[in-house]
Order: sequence, then C-alpha cells, then structure tokens
Amino acid sequence: MRTEWFLLSQGLVILLALIPLGYMTLRQRRLKALQNQLVERLDLRAANAWFRVNLASPAFYKKRLRVMAFEGKGLLLDLGDRLQVVGELGQGRRLERTYPKHGMAIDWIGNANLASANLHWMSLGSGPDTLYLTADTGLNALQSREATADLFSMLAPDASRARAAGREFALEKNGASLGVVIAFFAILAFALVDGFFLNRNELVEAGRLLWWAPLVMLPAVPCYRLLISEAVPARESLVLSLLLAVALTLAFVPAAKRLDQWLGPAAQDYRYRLDNPTRLTPLQDGPPPLSFPRTPEYWQQFDVGSEHDLRLIHGPLGLWQLQRAELEAKMRAFYRGYDAR
Repeated sequence: MRTEWFLLSQGLVILLALIPLGYMTLRQRRLKALQNQLVERLDLRAANAWFRVNLASPAFYKKRLRVMAFEGKGLLLDLGDRLQVVGELGQGRRLERTYPKHGMAIDWIGNANLASANLHWMSLGSGPDTLYLTADTGLNALQSREATADLFSMLAPDASRARAAGREFALEKNGASLGVVIAFFAILAFALVDGFFLNRNELVEAGRLLWWAPLVMLPAVPCYRLLISEAVPARESLVLSLLLAVALTLAFVPAAKRLDQWLGPAAQDYRYRLDNPTRLTPLQDGPPPLSFPRTPEYWQQFDVGSEHDLRLIHGPLGLWQLQRAELEAKMRAFYRGYDAR
C-alpha cells in the first residue's frame, strides 16, 4: 500500500511539473504563429531592417511569479528616422509603438535579476511608452545576450555602452563575484582535503545533525542578493550562489567532525564484542555498533564473541567518530602477512 501511495505521489508531482511546461509550449507556439502572421501581413520592404523580438511591458517584466519569460512576440522595424514595434500579446491583444530616433530613450537592461528569465533585455521609450525587448532566439536562451547586444549596438547612440553590452561578464573583474569564486574553491578544498586526507576519523553515527544539513544551503540566498546588488548578471549570480551552496553542503560533514573534535573530550576506549567477522556490538549503552565489511579477513582471526577495545570520539554535537589510526596500523600489519601467504 505504501508503494502504491509513493508511486501515486510521484505521478502527481510529475503531472504538476508538466502542466506549466505544456502551457509554455502551447503559448510559445501560438505566439510564434502570430508573429509569423505579422511577417506575412506587413510590408517589410519599406523597412531598412527588421528583427524578430520578444516583448514585455515594465509591469510584466517585474513580475516575480510568472510562467512565461515574455509577454508577447513581435517585430522591430527600422524605418529610417523612427523605430516601430508591432507585437502580438495573445488573446487578441496587439501592440504598436513608434519611437522617433532623435532623442529616443534606449537603455541596456541585460540579465539583471531573476525576472530576466535568463534572457538579456533592452528597453525603448520612457514613462508609459517604455517597452522591454529581447532578441527572439527561440528556446536557446544562451544566444540571447549576443543577439540582443547586436541589436542594441545598432540602435544605441552611445558606442561605448553598446560595446560593453556585447562583452561577456568577467567574474574576475567584479569584487563580489571574485570573492564568491575564491570562497567556493576554498570551501571545496577544505571539504576534499580535510574530508578525505587529513581527518582520518570515521563518522559512524551522525545522530540528528544531518537533519540540519539543508540549512547550510541558506547562505546562497543572501549571496545571490549581494551579487545582484553588485551588478553581477542574474545568470552568473544564480550559478555562483548554487556553487557556493554545493561547496557548503560538501563541507558540512567534515566541518561538523572537526568542530565536534575541538569541542568534545579526547577519544576514549569502548569495549566491543565480535558478533561475526564484519560486525561488532558495544558492551555498554551509548556507542553505536560498528561494521567492517571491507576487512573480514582481519576479524576472522578472532573468535566470535571475543572482546576488543576501540577508540571513539563523542562530542557535544552528538557525533560518534571512530579513531582509525591505531586500528588501521594493526590491519596493515595483518594484511602484509596475509598477502604474503
């Protein structure tokens, strides 16, 4: 019965995930069909150049909870002394704006936050006539920066800003992003070096500490907000924040082991009974049972029921760590003779 409920719950989760995906696919196709109808209906020979674009009003762009990344699709036409934007927003809503090139307000928005939906944007006009545009690159959001930057470079009167828009963001030239990159590698190095090489104590029971492990990913939230406030693009900010969360997660257990060692008492001997060639049971309450499935030959030299002293650390965090140094030395000596047979 539990298996059936589990499968049912998993099916519902998948279904709920497919609903917005299906909606986006259908709406994308509908808007693309309307955009193609614009191409067929308009006399594009009168334009010096025209471009397919995605559109969003400022109110739509600033929404945090939305299914689609853009509000509609349309065309941007260069008519010489003016620009014209013609768009379809779906459900019979159409848009048509004209912007004289002389004194036209144009701004590079880029991939400024999560509202950008991993696309790079620019804006035309000011006040109630403001319109957000991004080059229509289909489902490939990675090409959005380059295509939109090319469009901005053609329209922007400030050549230096146009060149800046066309460049990839350099993580090493921004203090905040560089700091997060350094922190990521430092934390990852600690997790790997201390977790696998320096700290030879084996965690045999974590108690309830691992229930708190997801909390170590929370710093990714203020990290993202910090990067955004320091003008790091949203895509890079999100990736860096996720990498920091991954590094913190990997470092959680090694850091907890070290902290428990520093705060707790020194290692103590605990008496164990050998129940079978791979499992030992403590003779007093508290310590966890121990299992050695990789070294059965070492324990087979002892009689079942024999007693052994093993050194463990039990600190205030509730962890149980087996101090393996002395035991591993005995095992190495045994296996040297065992392999020589």
